[in-house]
Amino acid sequence: ASMVIPSNDSFISNGNPLAYQVFNAMGDINDVTGVFTIQIFGSNIWDAGTEVNDTLGAAFSTAGGTATDQNGVIALGPDLSYLSGVGTPAGTTIQDLILPGELLATITVSIVPEPASASLAALGSLALLRRRR
Repeated sequence: ASMVIPSNDSFISNGNPLAYQVFNAMGDINDVTGVFTIQIFGSNIWDAGTEVNDTLGAAFSTAGGTATDQNGVIALGPDLSYLSGVGTPAGTTIQDLILPGELLATITVSIVPEPASASLAALGSLALLRRRR
């Protein structure tokens, strides 16, 4: 999970810890290509229910203020329209809102092969050095 900035308490998550089986029973990446890709969309945004969704106290918002406790529950798909027109410390203004079908992130897991030949060559060199002594 990761927080959606500059919201008060929105975050991305798939809601199911078993949704992506990255590795198979043998410990190999569960894809024939050796690459496993996870895409995160706007429809994966959740509201933590801890703060009222307004610009007050929102992370990286220039609106300032103090957040108001909501004492709510986690819910899928918060309304982020309150962020429209909010200024950021970088001097920009949020104009586009995240749509449910919008791609937010791509996470790629791939095999990084161990340089076995380099390791074996180093071990062989050490063995030759020991013999010469």
